[in-house]
Amino acid sequence: MDPAEGNLLMRASGLMEDTRALFGRDDIDVFPVQLLKRPISASALIDAVAL
Repeated sequence: MDPAEGNLLMRASGLMEDTRALFGRDDIDVFPVQLLKRPISASALIDAVAL
């Protein structure tokens, strides 16, 4: 997600809701990598699945 295109968190929230609806699952999370903080970022990136 390009930060120049507006509020990253709001766009990620919309993408997360759309993705959850598409797959019919509530256990899907979408979060912009630019907003991840250490040390969580290291473990989150290991578990991440790129869309």
